[in-house]
Amino acid sequence: MYTFEQITNFYDTGGIKITDGRKIKKNMFFQSGDISNATVQDIYYLKEVLGIKTIIDYRNEYEQNEKPSLKIQGVHTIHSHVSMPTLTLTELLQDYEASTHYFEAQNRMRIYREHLAKNNSYRPLIEVIRLKQVPLLQHCMLGRDRTGIGVFLLYLLLDVPLKTIVQTFLERQKNAIEQMPEWLKVMIRNLQGQKLETDMNYVNGDFLLVAYDEILNEFDTIENFFLKQFQIDKTERKAIQDFYLE
Repeated sequence: MYTFEQITNFYDTGGIKITDGRKIKKNMFFQSGDISNATVQDIYYLKEVLGIKTIIDYRNEYEQNEKPSLKIQGVHTIHSHVSMPTLTLTELLQDYEASTHYFEAQNRMRIYREHLAKNNSYRPLIEVIRLKQVPLLQHCMLGRDRTGIGVFLLYLLLDVPLKTIVQTFLERQKNAIEQMPEWLKVMIRNLQGQKLETDMNYVNGDFLLVAYDEILNEFDTIENFFLKQFQIDKTERKAIQDFYLE
């Protein structure tokens, strides 16, 4: 985990073992929460130290209007709106009723189920991987759900065991709660909603298991999923894995 001045929940998503014992190379893929408030030092570290070439921002247009994406010279930013929620996080947390509905476990589970098997928002991620436009940083507002799905998809493509994916997901979800930005903590306190805070802090590996089951229900196998959704056949998937694994 890296320590930045204004970027939270930042990880190198490499170093993970796949089923055949190889590991995903480090310094290729990163994930984080919102980077729009990054300091000069943060930007220097992203570009000059880590060498980030591509950033995928999953925040919706409302969030991006409120906090515009960073423009870093020499770094390509892709806006890939994942359609959740329809408000900015700030607006969402000013509306107790909307917030409690959005963060309920059942609703979050539905989001995971729908945004992997039948969503085009992650096509840019696959294209970046295909074209080797790395190092890549993918992020959303908190770096939990939308980014978590992106990392899940990356790990499936590279053949990380499901058990390992879930364990890693749970660890990073818990760390994201501990690293919650101060402004978000204040908003939750101001809403005086114990249920909201509990729901926001709720972490469950079933989110990913439901998404995984939905893929198998729709496509039968992970191999068919990548073939039909992203036109990646067995040969290309192996070539991708050989490039990103060691």
